[in-house]
Amino acid sequence: TGKSTLVYYLCGALSKTGEVVLCDLDGCDPEYLRSAFACGGFQGKVKVVHYVDKKGNPRTHAEMGQEAVEALIQSKDVTCAVLDSVTAYQSQGEMVGDVGEAFMGQRAKQIGQIVRRARAGLNYKPGYFFVVNHPYAVIGGVGHKTAGGEVLKDLAGVRISIYHKENIKDSKDERIIAFVVGGQVEKLRFGGKKTGNTEKFTYVILPDIGLSRDLSAMFDCFTFGLASRERTVKLGDTSVGYISSLINDARNGKTEVFEPFHEALAEYEEQYFLEHGGGMG
Repeated sequence: TGKSTLVYYLCGALSKTGEVVLCDLDGCDPEYLRSAFACGGFQGKVKVVHYVDKKGNPRTHAEMGQEAVEALIQSKDVTCAVLDSVTAYQSQGEMVGDVGEAFMGQRAKQIGQIVRRARAGLNYKPGYFFVVNHPYAVIGGVGHKTAGGEVLKDLAGVRISIYHKENIKDSKDERIIAFVVGGQVEKLRFGGKKTGNTEKFTYVILPDIGLSRDLSAMFDCFTFGLASRERTVKLGDTSVGYISSLINDARNGKTEVFEPFHEALAEYEEQYFLEHGGGMG
């Protein structure tokens, strides 16, 4: 669904020329990492926490996570830190023990310590700590749950839930040329979900590149009824082109093609603000 891609984009947009510390327990592609961060306008530095120490000895996930948090709260240059992901996180007992041994609660305890440390540090220094997680279906029940324990849920200020909506394929060779992802932002402070303090959104990912701001704006126009997706894409009564051609334009960096979509959204938001007394989110 593009969880890591969204986090890279957000870190790039929030940090700009700062420094981001990435504790990637899932493994990442350096080339894609550079491209996905650049999609958010990032021109700073990304420090990836290493799996081994200076002597070549393997490090525990607890040590790696703590390094990311300490860098965030102690360095004036670091604006974002990322733990990716909770599912891949292993407690020290799991790393050195035998398969089949029970280690209940160790991961949740250590994740809780890392998150509490980050929350306490961010009370004194501006910054952002992203924790990537995965949902699991509740066995024998309805809904889903996530790993990492209750502390992780209780201390989160914002929760972003995303889901896969659509694959867009090339009309000629059926190759996937874009992924459409939907999501919801829950503001867990000052009211939160129970008072309707949520925002829904859509974004588009280009394979090997990252999140496309231009294509996401176009799909926002679809959502708000400013554009229509027929045989060709139409903005008002004007035909802009075939969707596959527009995706290729986005891949090639032809941002001028999408300026009308951004302008339409800006006008729509201004009108929304006047009518409702607040932004669209």
